[in-house]
Amino acid sequence: DTRASRVLCIPLRDEADESCAKMLAQLLALDGLAVDVASADSLSGEVVEQVAAIGADVVVISILPPIAQRETRLLWKRLRARYPDLPIIVGYWLGPNATESLLPPPGDAASKVATTLAEAVTLIRSAAAQRKLAKAV
Repeated sequence: DTRASRVLCIPLRDEADESCAKMLAQLLALDGLAVDVASADSLSGEVVEQVAAIGADVVVISILPPIAQRETRLLWKRLRARYPDLPIIVGYWLGPNATESLLPPPGDAASKVATTLAEAVTLIRSAAAQRKLAKAV
């Protein structure tokens, strides 16, 4: 499988979340990953379908605080129900000295939380490589 790993960046709510998703997409593209950014106006059902339509290997949910954890959980649950093994990275953009954090859902090894773009790139690169290895076996 020589194709580039595909990443779908999903802004959770608004233009601020979408701007962060686009910045992350640019960094990932420099790494040779194929990246799509969903629109902040997309309904969660549309986004869940988009994962299959583009064949995403990794999904990133982009969130600029403040945010209610419940909002994140709803989208995460829909994605996890449809794609049980899909790596989901939650980009909760607080910065490197974050004191509050959003915990990944318990018992879900395929989900991770990043608080900086650099951390997100590392997690996504690792998740994409693991997916490629799993598909090659």
